[in-house]
Order: sequence, then structure tokens, then C-alpha cells
Amino acid sequence: MYWRTGRAVYLQMFRFWRRIFAVGFTIGVTVFFVEAGFIGVLLYGDGRVRKGTMFLSSVMVSVGTVLSSAWIIAANSWMRTPAGFKVVHGQFEPTDWMRVIFNPSFIWRRPHMLAAPQSP
Repeated sequence: MYWRTGRAVYLQMFRFWRRIFAVGFTIGVTVFFVEAGFIGVLLYGDGRVRKGTMFLSSVMVSVGTVLSSAWIIAANSWMRTPAGFKVVHGQFEPTDWMRVIFNPSFIWRRPHMLAAPQSP
């Protein structure tokens, strides 16, 4: 929209959300590399690596999955029940990151997602 209209407000919005995207992306990539590295061992290491390595790989894949799903649920929950922000000149501005991440619906969605049965 900034390219189309030249209005500074669109450039400000882009710069604001770009920073939030960068933080989420960086955390997601870090977690993804943990998951991807250990899932390779988990899938192809059976009979090739020590039992302890297989166990560690299982734990690390589980931890990575739990961490990455937490960020996905936090983002989705904030879009449903935003908290910890103020509106300044028509823009959302975070005031309390703990409330942004652990907003009202995150508290219910997170345990549900972790405990939900998987479809066959």
C-alpha cells in the first residue's frame, strides 16, 4: 500500500510488523533446526546410533514441537483475544509482552492443543 499510495502510515505499519515478524521467524527457525536435526537422527538412526542418542533425539523433537507450537498458538490466540497493547494513532503498540503472549485464550488453547488426541 505504501508503494501504491506513498502514505507514510503504511511504511510505519510495515516497519512495526516487520520487527515482530523477525522475532517470531528467528525463534521459529531456531526451533525448526533443533527439530529437523534431531528428527533426522530419530528417523534414520535406529540401529545406527546408541540408545541414549535415540532417547535424546526423541526428547529434543518433543521439546522442539512443544516450543514451536507455543508460538503458533500465542500468535493465533492474540489475534482472537488481543491483550497487552494500546492503540496509538490507529496502530497497535505492545505495552506488556507477557499479556501479549499469554493472552486470555492462550491459557485455554495451549493445554487443549497439547492434550488433544490425534486423528488416525
